Amino acid sequence: MIKTYHLAILIAFFLVLLYFLYINKPIYSNPVHLLKFSRKYNSSNGSIHRTNILECREFSDLTSYCLYENVCLENNEFLFLTNQPDINQAFEFNGRLKDWDHYEPVDLGGSVIDRQVNNPLPYRSFINGRYVSSSYKKDTINFQNGCHSILSFDFFGHNIFHWSMKVSPLFLYQHYNKFNNDNKCKNFTSIRLVDRKLSDINEWQKRFLEISTGLKVEGNNYDFTNEPNRKQETIQCFKYFLVPGTAIYLFTGPREAIDFRKRVSQELNLNFVRERIVLVKRKSRLIKNQNELEDFIRSKFDNSSIDIIFLEELNFTQQVEKMSKAKLLIAVHGAGLTNAIFLPSTSAVIEITAPHFYYPLYERISVQSGHFYFKFVTQYDPTLHSDKYSNRNSRTCMLDGNCVVHWKDASIKVDINKFSIMFEQVMEIL
Repeated sequence: MIKTYHLAILIAFFLVLLYFLYINKPIYSNPVHLLKFSRKYNSSNGSIHRTNILECREFSDLTSYCLYENVCLENNEFLFLTNQPDINQAFEFNGRLKDWDHYEPVDLGGSVIDRQVNNPLPYRSFINGRYVSSSYKKDTINFQNGCHSILSFDFFGHNIFHWSMKVSPLFLYQHYNKFNNDNKCKNFTSIRLVDRKLSDINEWQKRFLEISTGLKVEGNNYDFTNEPNRKQETIQCFKYFLVPGTAIYLFTGPREAIDFRKRVSQELNLNFVRERIVLVKRKSRLIKNQNELEDFIRSKFDNSSIDIIFLEELNFTQQVEKMSKAKLLIAVHGAGLTNAIFLPSTSAVIEITAPHFYYPLYERISVQSGHFYFKFVTQYDPTLHSDKYSNRNSRTCMLDGNCVVHWKDASIKVDINKFSIMFEQVMEIL
């Protein structure tokens, strides 16, 4: 029979254990705990503002966007309001996670670190953030109504492909919530672009942003934080705040792509019809026998149905118009292949690449936009290429940045005989 003092010691032991396991346990150890924490306080006293994670959507195990309630920004830093007093804790990795670290952080040697990531922001949001008490600068907190968002980039020299990877989650959010009657964020009120001026983005990027968000750039809809006359505010708070990550997919399937093309059709008054052949020429990454390739294409189709173009000589609307009528798009690897999203459904894409270069960006874009995709890999040519990386296979080359750049930017020559063999497969599905 247990004596009274033994029972008291046993109860005390369990109380201490309970304290360390549950009460004193950091609730910010991983995104799952954050979600549980936010749901716990969704029904709490409305006068106490805590950040709640309302929705996070993940594609292929990578977070594409998260919607938050009650969020503050201070000098573009994300403030996650908690019920912990006097907390001021930065997110691990400072908001800048590497490719696969969001769920399985690794050290420089590739070994898995035995700890959870406590960053509540989506994959590659590129936003710095920290947990703060819900009483943080309480007198200055005034939550702006409406739906707001923020775009932050990992580098300045972004082409249209990198741009669309960052912007497309804003469209995807609207796509997945258009029939949701409980949607707290039906239309965007404002979007902040960190470390950007309006002059930093080209016309294609501007129009893609407007179509994806439904917001025109003119007016007060966008806040470019690097504009010289921009009003500086130390802290701003938002009732609903959407943070996109950087999608490795522009779409995850044809349904989203069709929805996007419908929006483009309405915006530009275009019909999508499969009837023409579009061959994109480049002023760099040259095809040395370009004329021979063009002659081959003309031998297969009526010349009046072929468009041979330089994309950089066309504005956004002209590029989309060309793509909207194409049943076949042929181009050398490059950001211009992002325009494959504007092809009519079940069109075909041929990507021509240099040897030893495998980078499946436009394969994903093409297939998930509902198109047939073909890759033609050219051969090493000693008259065109140095032999520095000639013995590398694609796998080892992709682990060496210098090798990737070497082949990505190389001029190439298309073996028409080999190209014609693959082209017979293309012809079958046109």
